[in-house]
Amino acid sequence: MTMTANKNSSITHGAGGTKAPRGTLSRKSFEFEDASSLQSLYPSSPTENGTENQPKFGSKSTLEENAYEDIVGDLPKENPYEDVDLKSRRAGRKSQQLSENSLDSLHRMWSPQDRKYNSPPTQPSGKGPRLPEVYCVISRLGCFGLFSKVLDEVERRRGISAALVYPFMRSLMESPFPAPGKTIKVKTFLPGAGNEVLELRRPMDSRLEHVDFECLFTCLSVRQLIRIFASLLLERRVIFVADKLSTLSSCSHAVVALLYPFSWQHTFIPVLPASMIDIVCCPTPFLVGLLSSSLPKLKELPVEEALMVNLGSDRFIRQMDDEDTLLPRKLQAALEQALERKNELISQDSDSDSDDECNTLNGLVSEVFIRFFVETVGHYSLFLTQSEKGERAFQREAFRKSVASKSIRRFLEVFMESQMFAGFIQDRELRKCRAKGLFEQRVEQYLEELPDTEQSGMNKFLRGLGNKMKFLHKKN
Repeated sequence: MTMTANKNSSITHGAGGTKAPRGTLSRKSFEFEDASSLQSLYPSSPTENGTENQPKFGSKSTLEENAYEDIVGDLPKENPYEDVDLKSRRAGRKSQQLSENSLDSLHRMWSPQDRKYNSPPTQPSGKGPRLPEVYCVISRLGCFGLFSKVLDEVERRRGISAALVYPFMRSLMESPFPAPGKTIKVKTFLPGAGNEVLELRRPMDSRLEHVDFECLFTCLSVRQLIRIFASLLLERRVIFVADKLSTLSSCSHAVVALLYPFSWQHTFIPVLPASMIDIVCCPTPFLVGLLSSSLPKLKELPVEEALMVNLGSDRFIRQMDDEDTLLPRKLQAALEQALERKNELISQDSDSDSDDECNTLNGLVSEVFIRFFVETVGHYSLFLTQSEKGERAFQREAFRKSVASKSIRRFLEVFMESQMFAGFIQDRELRKCRAKGLFEQRVEQYLEELPDTEQSGMNKFLRGLGNKMKFLHKKN
């Protein structure tokens, strides 16, 4: 597999009035709220980008502008956009020139303590209003750290001369894309520095690179988090409410990541515009996020049974009152104990000679929830039978009845009716070869190391988790 412009990865450069194409990672691009504020500062004309004609930023009739206004609605008392001055932005719409205040506001948005990058975006040379230059990586793979390193190098070379970017990209495209957990070396030349070697490492498990579990534990207690996890696992309706867009987005994506190796199959809107709030009245499962300014209207709607979570106060606005009984009792207690001890477990791993990826909150939390699924459905592969034609079929009843624990059997009876479980099994049935993800690695170890007669429980859960954390330290 190679890095090519029309397959795994491409770099697109846009400037002037052209919007950067969508991608998995964009350097010197803006969060949604920040990009909206720039629309008022930089007037532009519709320009062709690829095969699409982009609308004017200043036009209030565009979809982006309407969607933005729907999200903001009436200005709340607390600014959900954190360091973006909404009043300054609205005032900026009256002018087609960059004012001194606007430039100050732009620099404030890119202050080191609040933004990933510690310098404001670069504008192309020339006179008059100009959009910042944007380099964007487009890829099917979520290797954000690797792509970020590529963009760092592109940015460094662009600071010297645009002509230095393209030789580097040619060298990059000619290199094979690294396999999971492997590193490639890209040889480049830079005038004044001579020959250089850029090492690009692809993480073993890149699915967590864009996930921030820290946000979950900042907003929610361990017990509340497990209740939400249980509700999503059984595909119930869940509504997050917060003061800031960043909190809604981070927590929504993080809680969905806890479901691995399963995938949320239903409506998922991390930030629901105020004008679309009626969606919460639909009878199907969903996970949506709402700004606190929409809470009064939310309470007036005829919402069916749903779990409403206030991320700012760690409280349930509305609940079903059975959230503590959805998961197997002993496994739920083990989940709570492992998450309560997360700092201690991370500290223990940091003292050992392990990969840096293992000594993180993301790594530990991921392993805890993977361990839960290993205990409950880890034996699924034993009940995938293959016909003479090579077709696989899952033996549902035999799978459920093979579990010794009554509480796990009761849980599986409900969970196996979910679309998440159905999609998981269907994917395994249709695969021509056995899945080789992180979950399958843990399942293989589980089936090899633990006797069939051992009962599931807290001690077994924690001991198994410890074994798997040790396994993380082994170099692949």
